[in-house]
Amino acid sequence: MKATIICPRCDEKYNLDPERIPEKGGRITCRTCGFIISIKKHLIQEDLKKGTSESDSTLMTVQCPKCGFSFKITPLRPSAKEKEEDKRTILLVEDQEFFINFTREILEKRYRVCCATTVNEALEILGKEKVDIVLLDLILKDEDGRDLLKQAPKKCPVIIYTSKDEMEMYGKTWNDLKKLGADDVVYKAMNVEDSIFLKIESFFSEKLK
Repeated sequence: MKATIICPRCDEKYNLDPERIPEKGGRITCRTCGFIISIKKHLIQEDLKKGTSESDSTLMTVQCPKCGFSFKITPLRPSAKEKEEDKRTILLVEDQEFFINFTREILEKRYRVCCATTVNEALEILGKEKVDIVLLDLILKDEDGRDLLKQAPKKCPVIIYTSKDEMEMYGKTWNDLKKLGADDVVYKAMNVEDSIFLKIESFFSEKLK
């Protein structure tokens, strides 16, 4: 028997076999909007002990029709009432005006965004701001994004943001970037929004484990 989970962002429905969820929980990434739903088995038990109301709008319960066991589904998206200063901060390191405006417009739907056009500007921001993720272009005016990887303290994940052909990022090129501290890559395109959110939210969900 399967239970149904509904994405809290776009209402896409998924069938889930509760018995296959590991004890430590798991994640579902919505194929429609990229939203990540975190499944925690222990949350329902803790909430019942505390007397948490089932009407809490931030929580959903999925019950196995076979054994009756309930799973608490906790959406990771920020509350609509969340203050601007409480949002996660993304540092966008990019020097082309089109991609700065285009990418910033996408990111500001969910996050606080800082922008830098040079390695020195990025280092200055990293030195005084709490940055949760860096989105880094490899080619910056007369600089190389790799210089930021070499100089910046490893405080947060770095996602390479590149217009290079995907095949150029395999093998030795990607291995060298990983050694310098890169964690993932997103390829620039007009439909990049879903890819950016999927990559970023996957790192944030890892912190909740």
